Amino acid sequence: MGRFDDLYEKRLIDIISNGVSNEGENVRTVWKDGEPAYTKAVWHRVFRIQPEDGFPLLTPKFVAVKSLSAEILWIMQKASNVVSLANELGSKVWNEWENEEGTIGTAYGYQIRNNTYMSKSEHISEESWKAIGKEYPIVKEGEDNVVHLNQIDYVIHQLIDNPSSRQTLTTLLNPKEKHKMELPPCVWTSHWEVLGGKLQLAVTARSSDTFLGLPFNVAQYALLHRLIAHVTGHPLGDFVFTTEDTHLYDRHIPIAMEYLNRDKHPSPEFWLDETVESFQEFEYNNNFGWKDYAPGVGNEGRLSAPVAISKKELDRLRQTE
Repeated sequence: MGRFDDLYEKRLIDIISNGVSNEGENVRTVWKDGEPAYTKAVWHRVFRIQPEDGFPLLTPKFVAVKSLSAEILWIMQKASNVVSLANELGSKVWNEWENEEGTIGTAYGYQIRNNTYMSKSEHISEESWKAIGKEYPIVKEGEDNVVHLNQIDYVIHQLIDNPSSRQTLTTLLNPKEKHKMELPPCVWTSHWEVLGGKLQLAVTARSSDTFLGLPFNVAQYALLHRLIAHVTGHPLGDFVFTTEDTHLYDRHIPIAMEYLNRDKHPSPEFWLDETVESFQEFEYNNNFGWKDYAPGVGNEGRLSAPVAISKKELDRLRQTE
């Protein structure tokens, strides 16, 4: 618990001091020059962030708030795997994984949309439909009228109509379709429950690129936590983010050392349009955003690092050159 800047700093030091290197192993990732992208990693680490800790957005370096907002809306609100839509929303994160069909295969938003929950129509309240912000056809299944809800819409329904359930989850990992995914999900599950009158959220990542990916993922799920809390009418509770393989890439370690010498700045203020009634209404900078987010001074805030990619992605990039 505590301010995310401080928790993150401790995690970098933990990996640098205690991480196990996989140098010399047959790793999946490479750099764009073709050299293997080795890591130092620790196993199973947890961040617990409480509402009073503020929004978990790093201040010693810039985290792309437009891009992280666009990506989480692309996955959860639009339930999409189409890369051009992610670009339209403001994220180019997935451009290097775009396949010939213009998608990332059956990954991420595809699973939210197609790996559905079934609920009896009479169990879904008008309040839930309003918060979801769209309609679904009712399907005759045996003797029951059921609705096939996508995963995040099911979360909204459960948090309104059955808030104390311990079974309100999303999962992006589908073993039957993993081979059709351009990249299997790193952050793969979220678990929601109203406990103590507050909306609690637990998120798990199987693998976490601690310098580039982790700050991005923590911020976007903290954002999702706030959006869902608002439309379901629950006060914000704890946000727990668990990483399994928690690593720094070899070329990120000296950049992480530079980061550790930077000053922290005041946490930005998150704002949200209180008039929004459904999850589908949210748009970055129109209905939510951050005030006074100015990490560093000038170029100091843009501490860049190279992105490790798969060998498959490297071959694809070379073919397009």
